[in-house]
Amino acid sequence: MSIKFWIHKSSFNLSRGIGWRMAVKKYEEALLLWRAIGARDGEAATLNNIGLVYESLGEKQKALEFYAQADAAVSRSRRP
Repeated sequence: MSIKFWIHKSSFNLSRGIGWRMAVKKYEEALLLWRAIGARDGEAATLNNIGLVYESLGEKQKALEFYAQADAAVSRSRRP
């Protein structure tokens, strides 16, 4: 199993089995790992997932901030 798949799978499974606030903390830990290895796709997916958590919590503005960061990460990953 690749490191990228493991980080994503672990974060996703944690978000389903623990509280939303703890899920954000775990996603933030995963985000540090994605950034450390330079994986923009993982960074973008994790930022989007954090946005989804905040949206589920009813924190729409915070969700939008993370969606914007995810969009920026996708844009960076598409640059040559």
